[in-house]
Amino acid sequence: MRISNEDLKARIPYHETSSSNVILIDASYSMRGEKFRGGIMAALAFREFLESEYRQDQLHVVAYNQKPKLLSRGEIVRLKPYGYTDIGQAVDFAVGLLSKGEGNKNIFLITDGEPTATSKRGQTPEESALKAAYKAGKAHVLLNIIMLDRRPELRLICEHMARLNGRASITYVDNPLNLKEFMIKFFFDRRQSLTVHRAG
Repeated sequence: MRISNEDLKARIPYHETSSSNVILIDASYSMRGEKFRGGIMAALAFREFLESEYRQDQLHVVAYNQKPKLLSRGEIVRLKPYGYTDIGQAVDFAVGLLSKGEGNKNIFLITDGEPTATSKRGQTPEESALKAAYKAGKAHVLLNIIMLDRRPELRLICEHMARLNGRASITYVDNPLNLKEFMIKFFFDRRQSLTVHRAG
């Protein structure tokens, strides 16, 4: 998938299209190798894209394993995968960041596996993830789930999260190194569709 610069030149007025975005990168041990490298490349490319084409938009990059961490630009490239996967806590953290944002609110959840940890007493890791997806929907946050593994058990959980969120999308990316181009095109196409809808 290749995107030319001309494809990304359409500008939309600030009051029509400002958005607040969080990229959640699974930083658990299972992500080591190309999957993790693809996630890092996607975060850096997406930040550069927004700074070039949609400067009014906000972007937070968060790495998560047992605990989410908001990353600075320098920390992104030094990140190393380890630990377990607490998706519920990561989504809750992202919703908190977006609560102060403006416009459309989006979470890009990148993961290669089902949740394996939770910080919530009395909840399983899966229950925590499902509850977080539901709460995100109630906060009018669109959950974009990007799967880097085709295992049926992961897909079932992601589909359940999507239903509870109510505004979610699920995508499988076969080659993690193509993730950056997918995310930019996905975001650009969605912004264009919102503009057409509002113009109509």
